[in-house]
Amino acid sequence: MTQLDQLDEVTPSDCAYYLPGHNVYPMVAIKDASLDWLPVKVRHFRDQMFEVTYEGKKEIWYTHDEQGLRESCNREAFVAERTTRIYVRNVTSYSCFYMSREPIAKCKAKRTQPYERTNNNE
Repeated sequence: MTQLDQLDEVTPSDCAYYLPGHNVYPMVAIKDASLDWLPVKVRHFRDQMFEVTYEGKKEIWYTHDEQGLRESCNREAFVAERTTRIYVRNVTSYSCFYMSREPIAKCKAKRTQPYERTNNNE
């Protein structure tokens, strides 16, 4: 059994990666506020693949959180200039999707062992 076989596939909400296609470290999102935000149209193709259109260009980008972005496709959205970070307007805030220009392998996480209570006084 390889080390990869000992890992479990994780959902986007459980994934802790900060790589393209995954989560955005909060400080990155704060710094993006100083960049120009360009209007963007996002259309779901299939699985993790989305068509992103901005400044007259169409590109294919990928995200681990396909369900979250798919549910946001009809909302007002922006891309921070020179990045692959898409910001979708919500009622009082923005959701950020850190996209990748390359397909994303399924994310894996180590299996956790059940917590075993031990008595150190014995």
